[in-house]
Parts: sequence; structure tokens; C-alpha cells
Amino acid sequence: MQTAEDRFNIARLSLKFDVAKIAKQNEIYATQHPRLKFAIEKHITSKGYRLEFTKHGYLIDLYKDDSQEIVVKKPRQVGASEWIFVYMFEASVRKLTSFTVLPKQKLRDSYVKTRVDPLLDGGCYKAFKRKSDEGNLMLKTLKKGTNLIFVGSNSRTEMISHPADIRIIDELDYCDQEYLSLADNTLDHSNHAIKIDISTPTLENEGIDAKFSLSDQKHWFLKCPHCGHQQILDFFGNVLRKDEYVSDEWVPISEDIQLHCIKADCRKVMNRFAMGEYVAREESDISGYMIPALCHPKKTPAILYDKYIKSKKSELEKQHFLNNDLGLTYSPEGASISKKILDNCKQSYTLTSTHTDYNDCCVMGIDVGKYFHVTIWRLREEKRELVYINKLLVADDRSFAEINHLIEAYRVRQGIVDMMPETKLSSKLCEKSDFVIWGCYYSTEEQPKEIYKEDKELKQVRAHRTWVIDEMVEDYKSSKVFLPQEAHDIEKGEFYAHMQAPKRLMVRGNHGRGRFDWSEGSKPDHYFHSAVYAKVAQMLLGNYIILDSKDYDIESNGREFTPEEDNSDIFSL
Repeated sequence: MQTAEDRFNIARLSLKFDVAKIAKQNEIYATQHPRLKFAIEKHITSKGYRLEFTKHGYLIDLYKDDSQEIVVKKPRQVGASEWIFVYMFEASVRKLTSFTVLPKQKLRDSYVKTRVDPLLDGGCYKAFKRKSDEGNLMLKTLKKGTNLIFVGSNSRTEMISHPADIRIIDELDYCDQEYLSLADNTLDHSNHAIKIDISTPTLENEGIDAKFSLSDQKHWFLKCPHCGHQQILDFFGNVLRKDEYVSDEWVPISEDIQLHCIKADCRKVMNRFAMGEYVAREESDISGYMIPALCHPKKTPAILYDKYIKSKKSELEKQHFLNNDLGLTYSPEGASISKKILDNCKQSYTLTSTHTDYNDCCVMGIDVGKYFHVTIWRLREEKRELVYINKLLVADDRSFAEINHLIEAYRVRQGIVDMMPETKLSSKLCEKSDFVIWGCYYSTEEQPKEIYKEDKELKQVRAHRTWVIDEMVEDYKSSKVFLPQEAHDIEKGEFYAHMQAPKRLMVRGNHGRGRFDWSEGSKPDHYFHSAVYAKVAQMLLGNYIILDSKDYDIESNGREFTPEEDNSDIFSL
């Protein structure tokens, strides 16, 4: 059985005797550029294959790109990883250190063991390696005196570990957004400070899609050899057409399912591996590439069509097809709070004109980040009315005093604060509020029996994340939430932006089962979760009908309220 080193030796041997083929590639693809020349003459993949560009012409410009900042939006498995390896090793020859960020530490470990170590241990870069790095999955020190650094985005410690000249974020959309900004600090003392972001997209206007929108937005254009029309390759246009007269469905242009010219008066078959060119849509110093899905060497149009048919069975499969196979964003209709929904919740009052009186009952929600994001809501039977919103510094002891003042001023009967990740800080806040504020942990179990479970002894609640967010969002859609008329301008638009950030997506859970989850992508969503915690506080209290001041005791922290009678069990499956 061949080992990895055997495969490398065989490939290296064939490399020596295939000088003519390499010279031909050099001539065809104008490999005067050092990195592209390095790729063809030096690089061998971890599986022992040499690079060839006859079916990867869309990658050539990437290898030749010397831009200060590069953004790559792509489908999965299009050869971009090999470009990253070539980039970092070729840069190491020029004594540049690279810093590569992967979504999680566990993924980093697997990535280094299966992709990087084979290149160094017995592969084409064996001569680059120092033996002192055996077993180190984060740091690879090379003989040129440079380093290859690999970190998980979920580790703050690793993210600030080493200085570098090149910062690479691999699979940006799946990285921990909270610590991601720290990666740029590794370039502070470099004269080069090169930034590379690469990812399969997820949500529209977030992550790699947002970064790509700031770039020059280069798309791969292919010229039809029959009519001469230059076109961006699109599965929905070059492979499928819209049957507008019969089914209104996307159907294959031809029975054999091939790539066709998009022009209706041509529609002839095109060679998807023909040499095209990247054309920029915008002017920008950021060099952006949209890698074409229809040029994938192994995913033929017929294979993509089969995947498309299967994707119609569920939202999860549709999301995976668009993201992974086509490299497109996924935005399910109605899966978030839109600006229109927020506008429909506006009432004629303003925050500055709002006053609470003795008969009012309010709840408070607090999301913790760099700030305490505080919202206070007055309960109107089963409706909530926003009466206060602000962010307070978490590092300032005066914030605790201010929150206690707000509890008294607005007659807050129940508050909820998130317990993660700042558990000690949140616990301190609960204690200082005399436990008017309870801590909340989100749960993500796949088959919950209840929407939340309270622990009266610990003054905590564990709420099912997806379920309770669904409940809160439904309140907005059914106009059970009142917002002031200036809501769109609160915190210079932050409130509206945070409320619209999360999207409800289908994700694959244990045993391959699909389940829904809410994801904010790379956008801040603190006020959104503050509103969720206020919803949890309302649930804990129940929907109270305030008839008279005798119905409750202000000093009782709301525990003497009489809830509206409801015999239905809304908290169980």
C-alpha cells in the first residue's frame, strides 16, 4: 500500500521527466509571475498530484494577484486551498510569515494534520521544515526563519499569539465573529500587511458576501464561440431556463444538460473549460473574485442539476445547494425581521415623552458584549411597548448602579440577562439587582419538551434558543410589539440594524437531521437578543391584566401578580 511519501516521490519523479509539459503550461499561461511559476514547478498536493490549469483556468489570476487585500467568494472544492498553500509557502521563501485563521480549533487540528503536515513531513516542502516542530499544530517554523501559524477563531488567546505579514481567514462565514477582528492586529508591525479572506458564502450581505461587495467584484466571463456574446456563467440561465408558459419552473435547456449560451437566439453548447477572463464590476483597492461554480472540474452541469432537484425537498438542502455547490448566498423569505415589520410596529409615542406610573408593569432584557445592551418594555396585557433603550459600559461599576436605578424608575418586575460568555459579570449583575434580574442560558437541544425551564433556587432560566426567538419574532410579525415613532433612528440606526441581523436557517443536527437555528452571520445583534430576554421575562411573569394598584405590591418584585388564566399548555410539545 502506498504511503503519502510514496505518492509524493512518484509525483516528484514524474515531475522530473515531464519538463516538456511544464514548459508548455508555462508558455500557455504566461507563468512569468513567480507565484504561478512556483505553483507549477514546486507544488504537489497532499494526495500527490501536481497542479494543472487546463481545467482550472479560473484560478490563474488568483495566483498572479499581488493585491494588498484579496477577497474570494466561492463554492466548495474548487482548488482554492491549494492556492492558499502555494501563497504561504512561496511567501515564506521571501521571508514572510503567514497567519491562517480557521473556524474552530478542532478544525485547525484536522486541517494541519491532513493537509499541511503531509506537505512538510514527506511532501514537496520537506526541505522547508525544521524538525523542532514535531507535533505542534499551531506553529510551523521553517528553515528560512519564517513561520506558518494556524489558529482557531474561537480562541482569543491564539488570535493574538504571533505577529505576521500575511493574514488569511479561511471559511470566514463559519468563524467566530467576536474574536475575528483581533486577527488584523497580527499585521500591526509588518511592512507588507496582506489580508486574504476566503469563504463559501452563507447569508446575503454578511461575511464573505459583505466583504465581496466592498471589492472590485470580479466575475468570470466566458465568450460564446458561436455568437461572440461575453457572459457571466449562471446555473439559472446557462444550464436551466425558466418555463414561463407552462410550469413556471426552472427546467434544463437541453435533455443532455450541458452549458449553453445564455442568449435566447443562440443557446448553443459552450466549453465550460475554455479560457475566460475576470471582469471587475466596481472600482476598489480590494481585489475580489467570484469563483464560477460551472467550471468545477468534477461537478458537471448534470450533477449540479441532480443536486438542484434534491434541494427542492427541504430548505436545508436548498441552502446547502446554493451555498456549497453554487457559491451563492441563501436568504429564505420571511426568515427574519424586516424593516417593513419593524415599521408596522411603530406607534405615535416617543421615548422622550414616555412616562411610567404606579400601575405599570415592565420587563427588562440585557445582552452582554462590550456593553450592557438594555431594553425595557411596558406590558400591555399580551403586548410589549418599548420605553427605554441604551448601552452601558460593562467595565464601569456605575453601570450596575444605573441598572438598579432603571429597575426602580421603570418599576421593572422581571429582568433577564444572558449568562454567556460573561458568566461572572452577569451573576454579579443579578446579585446587585437583588435578583429582580435572573440569568438566562440558551439551550439548543433538538427535541425540547418545553420552551424554557426556570430554577427558582438559582434565580436562573434555561430557554430553548430557537423556540424562544421564534416566539419573539412572531410577536413582531403579529404586531404584539409597540415601538416609538423614532425607532428607526434609535442609536443612529443600531436598533433597526441589530433587529434585522439574525436569519432563521435550517442546519444539520445530530444524525443528519435538519433543525432550524438563528444566525446573525457577521453582523452585531445585541439589541435583538436583549428583546429576546425581555420576552423570556414576560413569559416568566405571565400575561398580567393590571386592573388596580391593589392587584400587586411594588415591593414584591412582581411575584404577587395574578396572571391571566390560560388552561392551554403552550410550553410543551
